[in-house]
Amino acid sequence: MGRSVHYLRVVPLRPTVTPSNSKTIDATVRSIDLNNGNVVQWRDSVITFPKGTVGHVFYAKFPIEDNHTYRIEVTRSDGQTTYAETTVPKRKTITLGNVVTGTLGSGAADVSQTITWQNVTEEPYDVEVWYRFFNPPVGPFVDAKAPYRILYNELGKATGGNYTMTLRYSRDKILLKDKEIFNTDNRILYGVGVRFIQLDDKWKAPNGVWDPDVIAQPNVLTNVTNGFGFFGAVGQFDLEWTLPDQTVKTIGYGTPADK
Repeated sequence: MGRSVHYLRVVPLRPTVTPSNSKTIDATVRSIDLNNGNVVQWRDSVITFPKGTVGHVFYAKFPIEDNHTYRIEVTRSDGQTTYAETTVPKRKTITLGNVVTGTLGSGAADVSQTITWQNVTEEPYDVEVWYRFFNPPVGPFVDAKAPYRILYNELGKATGGNYTMTLRYSRDKILLKDKEIFNTDNRILYGVGVRFIQLDDKWKAPNGVWDPDVIAQPNVLTNVTNGFGFFGAVGQFDLEWTLPDQTVKTIGYGTPADK
């Protein structure tokens, strides 16, 4: 899933709620890939927040593998260790359905296409949809995100062990402009992309609701042994593709050949 920098804030347990502004901390941090045994030592950094409090944020740069389980360990000089584990969601097989052309109520073409993620039994955390357009003179490209939860109040449906979503190409073009999200007039379309976002199995909202006042309580959303906090993983799986020139024109966009 790519090499990136990962961050972990470590806060010692104290008998009072008064913040500690110490620029040193009795802690070492390491992560272990339990699938292959790889160990990574994390480095400490000291961050001063706007209100003057000091935080110790450890960081490390290494690739994350899907379907691997990682353990994070925070150890004091006396050997006392706090730890947690997370398993990264497994990469999904993606299938694109055929492009379908119907008719909108206005009489215009209604172009759509289904996309299916296999072995998904519940709704993902989110699915991002974007359109990549030619964008001179600002830059070569610009991506317009189509927020399906806002545009249609839904994403897709999990049925038969798979998750299927309909991409509404023609309706997206209309709604992105009508809702002043992105002006789709006179655009040259290069391609379409989706990002499937899935949380690990332990990352569940209490009672199915992400209530900030609830999850702020130290004993509500925690998977840490000998401490409090949450160590979780997010799987982000991208797919990009191009549409046939005739399909692009039917939707109402120009093609790269029209530049």
